[in-house]
Amino acid sequence: MALAWDPVGQGERLQIFDEDLRESKVGNSTTEHTVVGTQCMLVGDHLARYTIWDGMRALDYLFSRKEVDPARIGLTGNSGGGTHTAYIAALDDRIQVAAPSCYITSWHLMLDTIGPQDAEQTFPLWLQEGLDYPDYLYAFAPKPYLLLSAIRDFFPIAGARETLAEAERVYAAIGEREKVGMFEADDGHGYNKSRRLAAYDWFGRWLKGARDTDPEPQIEMATPEELRCTATGQVSTSLGGESVFTLNQKRLAQLKASRLTRPADLPGKVREVIRYEPPSGPLQVTSYGVITRSGYRIEKLIYESEPGIFIPSLLYVPDAGASKKAAVLMVTGDGKAASASEAEQFAASGTVVLSIDMRGTGETRVDTDVNSREFDHYFGDFNNIMTALLVGKTMAGMRALDISRGVDVLTSGKEVDPNQVYGYGKDEGALPLLYATVLDGRIRRVMLDGMLVSYESVVNSRVSRRILEGVAPGMLKYYDLQDLVAATAPRDVWIVNGTDPMGHELPASEVTKEYRRALEAFSQQGAAQAIHIKDRRLGQDTTPFYREFTAAVR
Repeated sequence: MALAWDPVGQGERLQIFDEDLRESKVGNSTTEHTVVGTQCMLVGDHLARYTIWDGMRALDYLFSRKEVDPARIGLTGNSGGGTHTAYIAALDDRIQVAAPSCYITSWHLMLDTIGPQDAEQTFPLWLQEGLDYPDYLYAFAPKPYLLLSAIRDFFPIAGARETLAEAERVYAAIGEREKVGMFEADDGHGYNKSRRLAAYDWFGRWLKGARDTDPEPQIEMATPEELRCTATGQVSTSLGGESVFTLNQKRLAQLKASRLTRPADLPGKVREVIRYEPPSGPLQVTSYGVITRSGYRIEKLIYESEPGIFIPSLLYVPDAGASKKAAVLMVTGDGKAASASEAEQFAASGTVVLSIDMRGTGETRVDTDVNSREFDHYFGDFNNIMTALLVGKTMAGMRALDISRGVDVLTSGKEVDPNQVYGYGKDEGALPLLYATVLDGRIRRVMLDGMLVSYESVVNSRVSRRILEGVAPGMLKYYDLQDLVAATAPRDVWIVNGTDPMGHELPASEVTKEYRRALEAFSQQGAAQAIHIKDRRLGQDTTPFYREFTAAVR
């Protein structure tokens, strides 16, 4: 007997189904997994919690059938099915034999080649905790485990061989060497015929006590329509019920009701949640020449944010004005080159500007191949985001460090008044600047242009885009973005063109409603006039707001 089920985000279980498109709103299953997985992470959960549980409930159903021998249960699958074979075999003792296909490799080779995969395959802290692919086998030992691999798979074959070699030593040490093995074929990703034949033989050996080397029989394949279990082809439109989306919303409601983080404790909690490590060691800055402009000069610099992390930057220094000038640190999603016009406006007003390419932007952006561009469209600097989570870091925390180190660059300059250092963040630069402002009191005034209005809005929206860069596990247990803004009081804060989870600008009236707690916090500190919420109206640009902010800086 065999039982196959549709995992979340696949087949009849699409979580973001569009009735007009007749498919997921975000395209393929791996993108949907990570969109939904972002919501899960915000509420302190993980998408694999749902997918693993589905597999365990499938086992419950198998055990309810009178035809099933509960002592002879095997598990196999390919790609995401191989992933869940590894997960469920490790976690459910009812599985007696396992054979994951096109999944098992090693993490160091994954990071050196294709990088981390979608949300269901990437666990925060996994590598920091010292875990790797062989641990799935150890959790299953001493039961029989077969690795099914493809030499030309995008999961590196050398990693599968490394994992097998390590597992063989462990199985041999407990006297069960014959119960771990590997079959590899010279082909690509997929549960191809040669791997299927190897699986039949492995399961026959360990579940029936006899080798199974018979040829694979000819099968008349059913059509997808014939295999449907629901009338419409989707659980969401045929049966309704809960989805990961609705369960995340319920979890959010519970978190909001029990959230107890006090304002005084918020900076410490933020450091903990985003894994922020304050700057340490001497500041290393290297100059790469000067560009002369009328009224100011542009110094090309690179500074070291932390060992091995180099931040390209442009320092705009006005020729005239006070000997100690106000300074603006500028960080934008497109990088310093794309924001040169704004930087020049500040410099022309007599303000020193340091415009930086925080990691993952501008010159620090790593080019990606065609296969990952869809991920980049939805998630930003995907490989680095997921790698950071694996090793116990976050992009939000690391980018906040890049910005604090930029403040070090500014305050070390003889032209800058250290008591007049301000921040200007735009689009993907706004959120890390907010974190840096909460954690670094030297930033005295800040403009946040095009920033996500709240993490809660992500959980309440089925689709989001380029949010993952600013997410860390469990954030909404402790705070939302308006709490971070409140923590900056009584410093001057400008929130301009706040956005929804898809990046669409919201009217200032909606942002004001979202930021009630922040407005109250500013009022309680006698600084009600220090928080400014603005928007773009009637197609006008935001130059007037820049002028107001620049005037405030001066």
